[in-house]
Amino acid sequence: MEPTVSKSFSPCEICGDKSTLTITLENPNDTVANLTAPLVDNLPRQIMIVGNPTNTCGSTVTARKGSSQITVTGGSIPAGGFCTISVKVFSCREGKFTNTIAAGALKTDLGSNSQPADATLSSCKFSCQY
Repeated sequence: MEPTVSKSFSPCEICGDKSTLTITLENPNDTVANLTAPLVDNLPRQIMIVGNPTNTCGSTVTARKGSSQITVTGGSIPAGGFCTISVKVFSCREGKFTNTIAAGALKTDLGSNSQPADATLSSCKFSCQY
């Protein structure tokens, strides 16, 4: 069975506050799934990274403050388990912004995700100071 990817914003509605974006990689197999290519998450341009990333995947995570791209390189997903990548984000634009990781974007030695992962962040109009 192929590994899966899901994502969420917490909180999913902000008005001048930060939200934590969490990407969860899950492995239903009884052997470890090793990432074989970088996993890239391009956030909507209205969402920017404002904190340092954390991860439990043993990966190198590149997520520069002020940018809208997260790159996960290397690492592994435990057998029958999951790992997470988290980063604080902010938006000073009003609207609902959907962030998607496409099907096939997570590449491991046990296969790729067959379903996309979506999460939506709602933001009110706010002064862009983070």
